[in-house]
Amino acid sequence: METCLQLFNQMQRAKLRAHAAVNRVYSQYREQYQDWRQTPEARQLIEQQLQKLGDICPICQRGLAVSNSTIDHLEPKRNHISKTLCQNNMLVMCWGCNTHKGTQPFIL
Repeated sequence: METCLQLFNQMQRAKLRAHAAVNRVYSQYREQYQDWRQTPEARQLIEQQLQKLGDICPICQRGLAVSNSTIDHLEPKRNHISKTLCQNNMLVMCWGCNTHKGTQPFIL
């Protein structure tokens, strides 16, 4: 018969294995996103959104161009791994606003 301590240790090991598996999947999606970010498709997404936004950051309302913009995830990658490469989850904004937003969900 297993003791409570043995069962607890088994649960802890299982939890660590699950955490490591999630981190591996997240890393894979992050790498795929970083690769995608360098493609013409990503630049096209930025240009299309800039046009729709009138070259204005949707947060601070300052001028925005390809050179000073970045792609933000409306629902953070860390919390929504499967939406990392989903363009419907991406919004162009300035670097400052993206940095300030951090890993919080986008709320307008």
